[in-house]
Amino acid sequence: NNGYVFVGGGYGSGSQSSTEVFGSASIPVISSLIPGQRVVNSGAFTLNVLGTQFTSGSRVVFNSTTYPATFIDSQHLSVNLPATAIDSTACLMPTCTFAVTAQIPDPHNAGSYIDSFPSIFDVVLASISMSPDPVNTSIGASTTATVTVNQPVSAAAGIDIAVTSDTPAVATVSATAHIAQGQTSALVTVTGVGVGTANLTASLAGYSNGFTSVNVTATAQPTVSISPSIL
Repeated sequence: NNGYVFVGGGYGSGSQSSTEVFGSASIPVISSLIPGQRVVNSGAFTLNVLGTQFTSGSRVVFNSTTYPATFIDSQHLSVNLPATAIDSTACLMPTCTFAVTAQIPDPHNAGSYIDSFPSIFDVVLASISMSPDPVNTSIGASTTATVTVNQPVSAAAGIDIAVTSDTPAVATVSATAHIAQGQTSALVTVTGVGVGTANLTASLAGYSNGFTSVNVTATAQPTVSISPSIL
């Protein structure tokens, strides 16, 4: 039952000789996970495990819990993971790193499995970012900044992110960035008011804040050129 074949031999009352023929099953290998990370408390999802040497009856071990996998082919497994696999009880720290292992049935030992080396899956906090940094504009001119979240919005009504300027006398900004369901970003309008630098903050409960700065310069004065310069 260890993958060995015992071959015995002898003649009459002669001594018996034996040979052990060693055999081993292939070890599964994980090359990538799709997705490679999720936001904590973001709900159930399907994890696609890509690699080699997968077989029918394979399983996936996610953060020490074993789940049945759907065998797509020898290079692809998929597994449906419940919301509890990445909720705040599973991930107690701001960011967690979970081990993911593929298991294939051991053909030499019924009921046993052969494990791949573990691959890493990250569970992260929901976060907001802003770009570009800095935003450059001039007095009286308007431009845009992008407000981005690190996972597509799941709420049917979308989300509204508050955006504020710490120095409205230098730069103002649209009060809200609305990101629709299934999207990850939205634009806000930034307007220069006075020469200087202002800091913008994008915030929403349950997300870490996003930041950028705004550099406002004096409005360029129009110039007049006359040609030819000598009459």
